[in-house]
Amino acid sequence: MPGRTIRFSGLVAFVVALIIGPAVSAQDAGISGTPASETSSAPRFALVAQDEQGTGRFSDLEVEPGQSRELTVSVVNVGDVHASLRTYKVNALSSINGGFISDEESAEPVGSNAWVDYPTRSIELAPGTQEDITFSVTVPADAQPGQYISGLVVETADALVIDGGGALDQILGYAITVGILVPGEVIYEFELGDPVIGDSAGNRSVEMPFVNTGSYLVRPAGELVVTDAEGNDVLTTPVQMGSVYAGLSTLVEVILPEQMAGGDYTISLSLTDDASGATASIDSAEVAVPDLGDTAGVSVESVAIEPNADEIVFANVDLTLNNGGQQIPASNVTLDVMRDGELVESVPLATNQILLSGENQFTDRYIPEEMWQSGTYTFSITVSAVDPNGGQETILLDEELDATIVVP
Repeated sequence: MPGRTIRFSGLVAFVVALIIGPAVSAQDAGISGTPASETSSAPRFALVAQDEQGTGRFSDLEVEPGQSRELTVSVVNVGDVHASLRTYKVNALSSINGGFISDEESAEPVGSNAWVDYPTRSIELAPGTQEDITFSVTVPADAQPGQYISGLVVETADALVIDGGGALDQILGYAITVGILVPGEVIYEFELGDPVIGDSAGNRSVEMPFVNTGSYLVRPAGELVVTDAEGNDVLTTPVQMGSVYAGLSTLVEVILPEQMAGGDYTISLSLTDDASGATASIDSAEVAVPDLGDTAGVSVESVAIEPNADEIVFANVDLTLNNGGQQIPASNVTLDVMRDGELVESVPLATNQILLSGENQFTDRYIPEEMWQSGTYTFSITVSAVDPNGGQETILLDEELDATIVVP
């Protein structure tokens, strides 16, 4: 049965204390963390660059146009069982929201991957052993200044049955980058495309094309703002991208809350690469968010806001909300009070409170801060989801309530 590939990029995923040569130990190279499988019968292995600085990475190795450079990488078995492995070179790709991922082995070499003379090889490694592979990189004479990225992969020769891995057998893999820097002036530049509403594992998402049009990697960060048709900012969230290398394209993707109502919205996004100052933005681009139907979203099930007596001292507030989606770990529920159409104050009914799936009841007593005055009091409710990490709020409901109090 064909197996699915689980591939780890960069120097992560394995616990080691093995010296792998005079230049770099796997521990010094930063290979640490939890192995791909905690089952002792699963092989654990890695690729470690034998670079001159002892970092365990091939990062910005300078090669002049028309010149070659010889490199060495170590395939290391850091586990307790024999490992039957394969290693090969691959094109570098960019994952959604940045970060290096490796292309398929069968893909035709493109860009700087064609400069890399790396052998495809089968390797048998006993526990605690390694094999060093020497290869070369040749930069064409007409290469322009900039950073060029390709990848190297090592993976299990066959699919394995991994405890806890489900019904499918799995090919365990590990990938690192080969970063070549052709000396000269480099350009930091990127572009954003028009946003569209996509689907990410069954969730609605905002997706924006991203292209690094410069000659060096960028790691942009910024803020995405979603505004409804009435001009209210219903979602404000930070965006932090991983590395996007020169010439590569990807998507900026932000998952929309399940309870967010369908409708017409505008998207604004500004991203800046702190290292270079390069920036790009989208300003009020229109999108239509599809509705998930009656079962999703937050709605008012019932409401009663009534004076306690003819000569009012306080108003009893009894509100029931229905959350048609999943439980929201932290939500704010705010009662907005108007007198003769002018906002008097906003009163929190709940702050950072769990909003359960289904019905949620809120009861309170309302007394105006400046006491009751003659006029007609009307009310509206605002419900927002709160990001527990950054505190950003996503407005899920902003609705006028069917409740009125008239004070003579």
